[in-house]
Amino acid sequence: MMTMQQFVAALEQMQNDMPAIMSELAVSEAQQAVEFSKMIVMQKGKVETGRYLNGFTHGDAQKDSEGAPARQNKGICELDVFNNVPYAGRLEYGNQNLAGTYALATGINMMKQGQQARINKKLEEALAKYTGGGGKNGA
Repeated sequence: MMTMQQFVAALEQMQNDMPAIMSELAVSEAQQAVEFSKMIVMQKGKVETGRYLNGFTHGDAQKDSEGAPARQNKGICELDVFNNVPYAGRLEYGNQNLAGTYALATGINMMKQGQQARINKKLEEALAKYTGGGGKNGA
């Protein structure tokens, strides 16, 4: 069992490590959006060569899609989720001869639906790691 001083020290360490924890969470959420986008493309049968399907990606915690540092503001880390295949825009949004897949937009929206639960779970796991506890239900 931790003393109050040990508990406070563990929380202070977690607070110091929070930028890294948040970056890890952001990468995980961006990957979730990529996976949902790929799933939508496959469901809509838009896979011919696989280039468009495999073009979905995201920035990382250190750099965004332009190679600039990821945007961090008040504890929020934002990463770009994108498809840089040259014809991705035509497939995503369509044109007069082709219906759009809206895979990226839909994938991001699907990611947002379960985002809070995933983030809460990961933060509980981090708290348990720092405090030596078993998370929400104790150990």
